[in-house]
Formats: sequence, structure tokens, C-alpha cells
Amino acid sequence: GSKLGGNSAKATSGMNGVGTAGQESNKIKDSMLRFIADTEASGRGLADEELVKKLAQKSKAAIKFVEDHGVKLEVVSQLGGHSRPRTHREANSALGRGRPPRRRSCRALGFPY
Repeated sequence: GSKLGGNSAKATSGMNGVGTAGQESNKIKDSMLRFIADTEASGRGLADEELVKKLAQKSKAAIKFVEDHGVKLEVVSQLGGHSRPRTHREANSALGRGRPPRRRSCRALGFPY
């Protein structure tokens, strides 16, 4: 059967997206071309250009999909490799710890975690 794993299971910072409701509500000026350029620069020439384009193009819909399934990605942060804030995650827990979307996203979609 299917099993959750890989980098996505380990990611703790959130989901990157451009043109999202979170960016708009925080008045963050970003663009798909800037997201693509940042991602390609981080890849130092090794990134698959078509895959990077697809990642950028589908990022808004991916974040909306997760939010539509009950995960509130209300914090938008600028992390390493990004020229604009575009990493979306849930607000900190009552203990002050960040809560990455992976666990709740998986549960909301019916995947065991």
C-alpha cells in the first residue's frame, strides 16, 4: 500500500506558494516569475526547469486545496532562498511551536500519519 515518506514527510517550514490569498491579505508583492527565478537559483543549475514552472503554476491551487480541507495556513514567512515571503504554515500552537501543515493535511485527506 501507499506510505508517506520522503522530503515532504520531513518538511517542517510549510508550503511555498505564489499569488495566494495569504500573500494578498498580507499585501505581499510576488510573482510567478520571481518564484521560478528563486527556485532555479537555489538549484544552482540542477533544477528541472519544466518541473519548477509546474511547481510555481500549481502552488496557489495546492495551498487552497490544503486550506479547503481544514488546514489554516495563515502565517506567510520569507525563508532561505526566497526573495519574498511565500512559505505558508499554521500559526504557532499554544506552546509557541510552529505547526507545519503536513500532519493535519495528511489526516484531512485520509492518509495515516
